[in-house]
Amino acid sequence: MTENIGIVACTNACLDYIEHPYDIRILRSRVHLGEETFVDYEELTAPQFYNRLNEDSTLFPKTSQPPIGEMIETFETLKKEGKTDVIVIAISSNMSGIYSTAISAGKQVDGLNVHVFDSKTVAYAEASMALKASELAEKGESVETILKALELI
Repeated sequence: MTENIGIVACTNACLDYIEHPYDIRILRSRVHLGEETFVDYEELTAPQFYNRLNEDSTLFPKTSQPPIGEMIETFETLKKEGKTDVIVIAISSNMSGIYSTAISAGKQVDGLNVHVFDSKTVAYAEASMALKASELAEKGESVETILKALELI
């Protein structure tokens, strides 16, 4: 059976700010500013974030990972779209719980092989991994080949 691979990354890869031709799904973290909570990029963009910090020097930003239910929903959607496999490129497991939560979420979706890759990094390096994985998936490369390539980035 041929693999039909979907690619997922977390917001920490900042892919929303990079033009690219790929269908990469994003697991969105939450940004907490004082008493307010925002879905990263959808409710608070980077420029808005920095403007808020400039306007109020007492704000101490915090973040939290996307809820496991949203991860499961993303995986279920990809499965309904015909994906047999999903590769999740996650922020470093030393920086966030997204890696381990994505593993747990993947186990809850029957009939879909979820492969969670610890990027061991964040931001552009993580984005470059997601872009490379998408490129290779479009070329019809296997999950195994894509994961091996990611280890070299």
